[in-house]
Amino acid sequence: MHGRAGAWLRAGVGKVMAKLGSTARPTVIISVDDDGVWKLRTETTFKTHEIHFRLDEEFDETTPDGRKVRVRVYPVSPPPKKTSTFFE
Repeated sequence: MHGRAGAWLRAGVGKVMAKLGSTARPTVIISVDDDGVWKLRTETTFKTHEIHFRLDEEFDETTPDGRKVRVRVYPVSPPPKKTSTFFE
């Protein structure tokens, strides 16, 4: 597979999920509450994924394809920058 599907395969995602993920056109909804907790919601016809976090604090996330990663979202203007590190 080439393009986005190929990149997903190289990251360890299965063929079916890579193909579905490469064709998905997500809707992304970002919000922040009064306590500084951000919500990032990604919706596709296949799956909805939501994470809650505070800027510049690490948290564990299970990605939509089931991988477990440790994440930190940095307050870079604009927009915040998200980094992930695989741990399982």
